[in-house]
Amino acid sequence: MLTEDELRISGGGVDARFPVADLVVASYVASPPGALRIDLVDGDHIRVLVRDEAQFMERLRRQIWEFEKSLLPHGSDVDGALDVSPTLLAEAEACMDAADARLRATGRTLEQDRVARQLVARSSVLWRRARADAVRRRRVRLRARVVAGAGQS
Repeated sequence: MLTEDELRISGGGVDARFPVADLVVASYVASPPGALRIDLVDGDHIRVLVRDEAQFMERLRRQIWEFEKSLLPHGSDVDGALDVSPTLLAEAEACMDAADARLRATGRTLEQDRVARQLVARSSVLWRRARADAVRRRRVRLRARVVAGAGQS
């Protein structure tokens, strides 16, 4: 369940609460159907199963966005401060290039197609990780700015 200020999950006899302040990025995962991955500020992540993942995802992303905006001075642009790892992006792009080369090869085999699918999946993981890491770093910077501003009051 998603409340105004936290994500509450339960299942298998476990109940957990995660403040929206600790949620960084929410993304879809391929398996199992209906599962979402939510990256946390501390570098960890959780997977949750929800019935209506699109509606839930929209609400969750909006709450994360609103929290990010609350950390900024009035009129600041939250997107202007992302520093995505060029190393991860280069690796993701290399995976896609290798997959593309395999798929364009003449006399393709089922093995080449399987490897190409794995490369595409690896590229997607790297892109998601690069984005999550960048948003996580931004969140840490924004929180530090808020704390420093509060200390000056």
